[in-house]
Amino acid sequence: MLRQDTPSRQPARCVDHFFGLGGLLFEAACSYITRSMGPVRFSLRAGRLKGYGPVREGRPHVKISRVLRGEECGRQAIGNEAGRMFQIEGSRKAQERETMRKTRCMKWFAGVVIAATFWTAGARAADPVNTAFVGAEIYLWNRLADFTEILQSGVAIGPCIGGEFAITKYGTVGAYVANEQGVAFPHFIPPLWIINYLDDQQIFTPHKGLYETRAFINDHRWENTPMEDVRFPRGPWDIRAQVAAGLIHISLSVQTMQVYDFLAGLICFDPLADDQARDPTAPRQPARQLGRGVVNIVAGVVEIPVNMNQINEEKGGFAAVSYGLARGVWRTGVRMGVGVLEVVTFPMGWEPIIEPEFPFEPTKATNWRVSQPAFRRQY
Repeated sequence: MLRQDTPSRQPARCVDHFFGLGGLLFEAACSYITRSMGPVRFSLRAGRLKGYGPVREGRPHVKISRVLRGEECGRQAIGNEAGRMFQIEGSRKAQERETMRKTRCMKWFAGVVIAATFWTAGARAADPVNTAFVGAEIYLWNRLADFTEILQSGVAIGPCIGGEFAITKYGTVGAYVANEQGVAFPHFIPPLWIINYLDDQQIFTPHKGLYETRAFINDHRWENTPMEDVRFPRGPWDIRAQVAAGLIHISLSVQTMQVYDFLAGLICFDPLADDQARDPTAPRQPARQLGRGVVNIVAGVVEIPVNMNQINEEKGGFAAVSYGLARGVWRTGVRMGVGVLEVVTFPMGWEPIIEPEFPFEPTKATNWRVSQPAFRRQY
């Protein structure tokens, strides 16, 4: 059986419902304020609330207290500090962007100045700037040439046995006999042999024949013949090592005079008088050489279809796809290599190394040929 409220209890229950509904509505409003305005602490209780003063007994009471006295003040201080740091960071980034912009402008300006300098040097062959470039390149070339001349190597094939070691001619010891055929060369780095070629030096020094020798300290030597074309070349101040074992004879020497020449050349002295020199009367066209070198690098591959077409007209299609293709590939490699050399040394203003000067010259009937660059003369 359900309990029915007496008439004396109905007014009190209505009041309770009224305050309960009001409390819920007020709590919802406080939640909205909390989300929109910041942290708010509230309390919904009936009876006495600790810290909020006396409250009448038996009535629901809602008390809201904002924590802006301590917490919000702290949050504001943190926010102000964060805002200040954000402004400082933004100012720093703006300064970095401005510095980068100025740096790019300076680089562009420097590039324009350098390009204008090169253009002026190309337009006027006697310009001091181009002369300075030529002198600098000749200096670097001479130092590189001196350095590659320090080592001297050699290999020979034939019946041989023995060995010889020398620290100049006054500290030589050893004995060997060889009936061989061999060749001496600058070093064991073949691509650098082109430096000796361009410097007008002999790359290979062949020898052949029977040679017997015994050497002791203080330049005491016995040999079957004084002829030099039957043995590896040796200098009086070289540091050498030779090993002859069975059918192979290997020689390696350090030319100390070339070491001396290289070190003296660093301060512009030439004790052996083997450096290249600039010829002030030689005409130069550096701008033309630079343009020619760039074209040879970029368009050197044109040699393939040009040669295939020439061979096709002369010998037919089968020869074009075999001999014509092979000749085109070879000439492409040569032209591109010469193009790199001409770009690197463009202040020299050489005459064309390859004829025809450019990969495709339909109106010029010049046979394809490669000439020695003018750098090997006094230039």
